[in-house]
Amino acid sequence: MIFSHSWSAYLRASAVILLMVTLVACGNANTTDPTQNSGPFATFLKDVEFFNIAHPVAVVETDQGTFAIELYKTQAPNSVAHFIAQAIDTRYDGSSVYNTISNFAVYLGDKSGAAKEALDVEPINLETHPDLKHDSAGVVGLVHESGAQCVSSPNKEQCAKDSLNSAKTFFYITLSPQPTLDGSYAVFGKVAKGLEIVKGLRKGNKITKITILQK
Repeated sequence: MIFSHSWSAYLRASAVILLMVTLVACGNANTTDPTQNSGPFATFLKDVEFFNIAHPVAVVETDQGTFAIELYKTQAPNSVAHFIAQAIDTRYDGSSVYNTISNFAVYLGDKSGAAKEALDVEPINLETHPDLKHDSAGVVGLVHESGAQCVSSPNKEQCAKDSLNSAKTFFYITLSPQPTLDGSYAVFGKVAKGLEIVKGLRKGNKITKITILQK
């Protein structure tokens, strides 16, 4: 409530809110207003019970169908903000599934066509949370370098640290529980609807668009 603030403070706050709304409306082509419970994503809002959760949702449209990811912004704020920024910047529009490993994971987000990360995206530090586990199919996380190159590095310890902090735009979705990944990869979401679509993805399939639904 704002009753304890001065009228001038209220006006300033109102102006800031109006500016933020205007910027979102004008600049974020890959976001939509979830309060308008109609249109192409209405069924997603209903099926993932969007209005009962505190997290944003990413609606991922592919050439094989559409699925939705609940984004854990409370437990993984940096990773979620990074992913949302890439989606809003249309980094994922037209990108490909660049690898699939049966009963393990699907790897997505390649816009190069050669499984190479974008050079102009700053890497993000590894962010883990004790409550976020690879405990089922549908867990979503950021891909970083494997660290295999560190075997021949003169400074293996620093090389390994740099590898953990190298994630950019690639992300994965597990196809089964993978507890060996806990603590080493940044979980930032989980498929809330359309896991059957994810399981049907193959190398070369395309993401046409990712739309972020935010409250």
